[in-house]
Amino acid sequence: MASASGQSNPWAMRIGIFGLVCIFISAIMLFGQTDAIDNAFNPRNLSEIKVTGENSEVGELEIGCHIAVGLENKEYGDMTLRQMAGSSPSSDTIDTASCATDWQPMDSSGQEYYFVEEWDVKEKGEYVLSMECSSDLDCDNSTIWLVDVTKAQWTVFGETGLILAGGMCCFGLILLPVALILYFSNKGKSNVMMINANGQIIPVTDLTPQTIERMANKPDEVIDNPFADTGISNSEEFIDGKEGVENGTLLTTEQVFALMRGDVEEAQNRVSDPFADFNQKMEQNANEEKKDNSNIIAFWDSGDDEIITTKESKQSIKDRKQNLKINKKQSDKSDWKEWDEL
Repeated sequence: MASASGQSNPWAMRIGIFGLVCIFISAIMLFGQTDAIDNAFNPRNLSEIKVTGENSEVGELEIGCHIAVGLENKEYGDMTLRQMAGSSPSSDTIDTASCATDWQPMDSSGQEYYFVEEWDVKEKGEYVLSMECSSDLDCDNSTIWLVDVTKAQWTVFGETGLILAGGMCCFGLILLPVALILYFSNKGKSNVMMINANGQIIPVTDLTPQTIERMANKPDEVIDNPFADTGISNSEEFIDGKEGVENGTLLTTEQVFALMRGDVEEAQNRVSDPFADFNQKMEQNANEEKKDNSNIIAFWDSGDDEIITTKESKQSIKDRKQNLKINKKQSDKSDWKEWDEL
């Protein structure tokens, strides 16, 4: 037996808790990945050239986008990047360009970094990075790191622990809105409940294999005969209630429904046998004598008319024989006529 219940879907709570656990575990993992964060995002570890104050430094650069990173968001003077021509820098400077990258400088200590200048290097080789400070700018203690962001943005994929922590954190953040959707979509809806033999209410969602096995192992309860006061006992014999319905001692479903509606007059109407006509026809068919066709069949086999019992059968068979003879004579004459003509 089943009934409705306003209990919410338990999966919303389970998914929400699992999402929070994923976020909590990923946070713990991220706190243990300080070295991986520095290796992937700290410009001090990824720089190709480092310049401090009004100075110039030489370094080997690959083809790609390079960004000068500083600790402060301010003017650092005139910064230039030149390619080396032999042992001296070229007179032509590399034009600045905007780099399209998702890499952002950071470190495990929380230090903020800023992009100062950007260049797009077209040829591999040695380059010199120069910083010239003007009289109104104090950049003697300022440090600039030149980072190859084309190569740096792929460094994070070499840190397995950092990838796992970030992936688990993203997975937990995805599960939280899913749990909210499940919660609000099932809020106010009724769930199906099952009532077992001893009257205990069990949600259908709680029908685990263990619950089903526990219910199956319970001993069967003996239920008293509901018709014990009527004198009807348990029996495997078929009990026909037709006479009880016709006599009015047994109510039909229509009469019970009429009593439920309060229509006593309708409930008192006697119900006649709905198969009375059918039963009469069946009795008549059973009483009718079957016609014996064996004599007619024997006549055709023997050719004797005396064994035919009825006059109608004799006359019918004689007519058929006469027709067959006439048709045969006509067929023979037509055949000989065609043969003579040929």
